[in-house]
Amino acid sequence: IAGNKMAEDSTTSFSFIIEDHQTGQKIIEFPNTWSAPITYAFSLDSTRIAVATDNIVSVYSLPEGMKKWKANHPEIQIRKVRFSPDQSRIVTSGINSICVWNAANGARVFCLGNDKDLYFDFWFSGDGKELIVRRENTMDTLDLENGKKTNQFQLGSEYFSADKIVSNADAS
Repeated sequence: IAGNKMAEDSTTSFSFIIEDHQTGQKIIEFPNTWSAPITYAFSLDSTRIAVATDNIVSVYSLPEGMKKWKANHPEIQIRKVRFSPDQSRIVTSGINSICVWNAANGARVFCLGNDKDLYFDFWFSGDGKELIVRRENTMDTLDLENGKKTNQFQLGSEYFSADKIVSNADAS
């Protein structure tokens, strides 16, 4: 995916282009997005692309580029967007929130976070049914359907300190 900035009548707009990686040929161009794309993700079957611009996530069908839906993430800027392994959900994250969306229609499934929460990253479980969320001092596993916490693991220096790693190695 490549982006370029276009100026029209003193109004700045952006477009982004999907190109074939091997040939460099343009597959499709999405013109006149009013913000530069920050992050994007392709569905595993390559029939959709989710594009985040500021706090908006938009999903387009490929290869025709038709917008399927768009939704507002509660934060000012989305840092990451991903399709779930079964492609039924899209997850967006900012610094203080994580939201899960229905990939077919954009309905919000659940959102987590507030100004005090810090979210560093997220992953999907191997079976795709849980969301693993890295927070400041914990790793939480959440049910992808309803956001309920299924497990929590404490992180921090007392759990992963160098002396514990050395002492564990010395014990063997």
